[in-house]
Amino acid sequence: MYTHLPGFILGTLAGGYLGDVWGRRNTLLASGVLFVAAATASAFSPDLLTLIVLRTVVGFAVGFKLPVSVSIMVELTPSKDRGVLGILLAGIAFAVGEMFVCAAGIAIHSVDDSPDWWRSLLVACVIPDVCRPPPPLPPSPTLRPRTACRSPPRTWR
Repeated sequence: MYTHLPGFILGTLAGGYLGDVWGRRNTLLASGVLFVAAATASAFSPDLLTLIVLRTVVGFAVGFKLPVSVSIMVELTPSKDRGVLGILLAGIAFAVGEMFVCAAGIAIHSVDDSPDWWRSLLVACVIPDVCRPPPPLPPSPTLRPRTACRSPPRTWR
């Protein structure tokens, strides 16, 4: 059952816009909180429909983070390094995350043979987001404070 994709697509579309409206740091924090809340709640879902909805919200939270992360990476790295870092962020980071989930699933299932072992896996996948502090982000170099060089608006008489 793969329900992340619709949420991921919608989250990616919303993340860029809200990153501009709320600011990138606030958007990253909001996506992290949404991810932790939805992923933890999905581990305790009482039925299949609730699980599907919550896993779609998890996909939304992951997609929500992507355009903001890419924008920050592009702003803060020299142009010659952007391609390599973009591959690292978009390709390798997702692959390492999927490998973590697979390894955690194997480890948890080898210890817990109950039919609900997957609930422990969903909680285990939240641990990295809960344990790491929010990223220290400098102010955006493209957002410069406005100076008072503008003339006041003209009034028509």
